[in-house]
Amino acid sequence: EKWFPASKRNGQTTDGQNAAARETEQRLQSLRKEWAYRLTKAAKDDLFNMFHNKSDDFLDAVAKGNITIVGRPLDSRMERFYQFASAETIDVHPTKILPAIGYHSTLRAIGAESLELTDFYLGCCHVKYTDLFLVGFARPIIGNIPTISEMQAAYICGLLRGRIPRPARIAEVNAMDQQANAQRFSKLDPQAVHPVEMFTYCDRLAAEMNVYPSLRNAGSLRSWWRMQLTPATTMHYWHHDLQTRRFFERAPVYMPTLLILLLLLLKPLDWTYRILRRLRRTRVPSVASANS
Repeated sequence: EKWFPASKRNGQTTDGQNAAARETEQRLQSLRKEWAYRLTKAAKDDLFNMFHNKSDDFLDAVAKGNITIVGRPLDSRMERFYQFASAETIDVHPTKILPAIGYHSTLRAIGAESLELTDFYLGCCHVKYTDLFLVGFARPIIGNIPTISEMQAAYICGLLRGRIPRPARIAEVNAMDQQANAQRFSKLDPQAVHPVEMFTYCDRLAAEMNVYPSLRNAGSLRSWWRMQLTPATTMHYWHHDLQTRRFFERAPVYMPTLLILLLLLLKPLDWTYRILRRLRRTRVPSVASANS
């Protein structure tokens, strides 16, 4: 701000406009701090029922009034609520409210029938209802939820537009996925989260959308090779975009040559593991039918 003041960045602004902008920014910052304090103070329930993992964009939206946070309802009609962590009240007239803040799933509140997280293929597409989707229930062991949610949203939009076909034998494949997750993540509650490894899961969604950066899709060996060497990111899936492709053509490669060689030596092991895993998946339905 010292070297690039607002008046020099934009010659059309006046001192009065700058003062108004500063006043607005100060008011927003004050609201951001107030909500950060209120949310942190209220985070005293179960271990994961916290509000610590919030982005600056989220607090900005709350301060600007684009997001309204409410507290407990005053009655069963769900139209009048207490302000969050406050004795004041607020009127809300939504189509439907799901009290789903926190770590516990409340999917059953959507309808009369029982809805379980395990009934959603890849944690986002219901195996029976073709117009019912979830975003945000896939929780990474390593990774971040917003990036995964963005991939889920892109996948769901592709399904809705008809650009991506609904998976064949979706119920059978989902049952195999749930069985594998139950074995691998036995300590986690499958009705609370859909546990995933971030990049493995995103790779699978990208493959379903036909945007996985394979050698064939990348367009050239050089483009594909640079994507293997640059830091891992979900931007790889949008390599068909001209601006993204230019970014990868100029992106620096930080990986040492020795580490690259070691990773290349490990590739055959990775390929073998993927083949065995695929064979195991295809054999599970036949074994199940034989036992039945």
